[in-house]
This record gives sequence, structure tokens and C-alpha cells, in this order.
Amino acid sequence: MDCELCGRHEVRIDAMIDGIKMRVCENCSRFGKVVYVEPMEGGSADASFQKKADIELEMVDNYSSLIKQARAKKGMSTKELSAAISEKESFIDRIEKGQAVPTEKVGHKLEHFLKIKLFESVDEGAGENKLKPKQSQGLTLGDTVDIKSKKK
Repeated sequence: MDCELCGRHEVRIDAMIDGIKMRVCENCSRFGKVVYVEPMEGGSADASFQKKADIELEMVDNYSSLIKQARAKKGMSTKELSAAISEKESFIDRIEKGQAVPTEKVGHKLEHFLKIKLFESVDEGAGENKLKPKQSQGLTLGDTVDIKSKKK
């Protein structure tokens, strides 16, 4: 099987890219979030990497208010927090205002320093259920077509 992005033949990674699960090569996996790494022929994939890749994490919805409240509870300014975790003050400010989403690395720094939980594990099948439309109780376009054909 070829990489779905570049066409290379060395495909062994499943990655979520723009919300779509794709089979990609190692080079193209950087464009998304790795969810599975197929073991190499004659060897095995790094077990710790594969275990981490199987767990999908998602940022909680109220991350900005959680961060702001935890920082205020510690009596710190955004400048002090940014210095403590070695990030730019403007980035922390934008995160607290909900204008930016922290990267996984920054999110984990904030979780550790502020002792809060910003990530939750996501069941891959659960995300698919969110996209299913609700069943309507009324007539559908298909029902209308059936009605017209029965009258003839």
C-alpha cells in the first residue's frame, strides 16, 4: 500500500490528519497525530511509542478557564507562569483568553506545574458517534419519492 499523502511505498503508520485517519509513511506522519505504528518486518516497533500512540488525547473544552483559575489560585501573573514553564508570556495570555490552544507539550507542562487536568483520553469509536445525524421523525426525501411512485 502507498502513502496516502506522498505515494511512497514505506507505509506503516496510521495518523489522524485534519480529522481523517490515513495510512502514511514516517515522513508524512508529522502532519498529523500518530494513532498506530505497524511493527517493522523482522523486528518490532518501539513498544513505548506504540503504547503511547494507541492512546488518543483531547484537550478539555474549558482549558482556558482552568489554566487561568489555577494560575490565580497560585497567586501568579501570566509573566511568572510563562517564566516558570519556559514559554512566551504572549502565548500563555492567548491560551488563557481562549484565542490559542496549547500544544500537547505545553499542555503537559501546564498540567504538571498547575496540577490540573487538561487532557482526556478519547475513544476512537466515540468520536464517530458525534458525527452521526439524529434520526428525524418526519418524512425524508426518500419517503417523498416512494409516495409519488405509488400514486402512479
